[in-house]
Amino acid sequence: MTVVSLTYNSDWLAGLNPLGLRSEQRAISSTARQLEEQWVDALDYQTTVSIGERWNRLVTAIQDVADEASEPDWDGHGALQANEMAVRWAFQFALSLPRDLPLPQPSIDKDGEVSFEWYLGPRAVFSVSVAPNGTLSYAGLYGHRKCYGVESLDSSVPEPILEGIRRLTRDASAFAG
Repeated sequence: MTVVSLTYNSDWLAGLNPLGLRSEQRAISSTARQLEEQWVDALDYQTTVSIGERWNRLVTAIQDVADEASEPDWDGHGALQANEMAVRWAFQFALSLPRDLPLPQPSIDKDGEVSFEWYLGPRAVFSVSVAPNGTLSYAGLYGHRKCYGVESLDSSVPEPILEGIRRLTRDASAFAG
């Protein structure tokens, strides 16, 4: 029997595996070794040229804002420190974004949650806030129209959020003016 399991990596911010996962092989067959190699390649896919540079820019930006907000009252106005679980879910959200979307600007909210913002102008903006339990609260402003809602992050970005981002970027000239 071939078994490869995922285990928690406590130094999740230390490397290019921000989700805190590593592969742990429990069998020594050639099939197990091949599966192990494939899993390691999947975990390290962000180092590829086509996907990696783009994803690494976003990961680095998330790490930077989390580092800046690593202490309570980091903003001098009573903000909570970046919530570790919210940061982990934020990495998952970032990893799940389709490659055809522009990269958002990450930030840490006063409540310790991680936010992503696509800003094209005062009346052309879409934001997503990532909670410690993986809940995604989103809001979009498109000229004089708005959208908002709450979704859960599973294996992919929920469709209402993708549609909100695409609407903003697709109709940018109509809203930004």
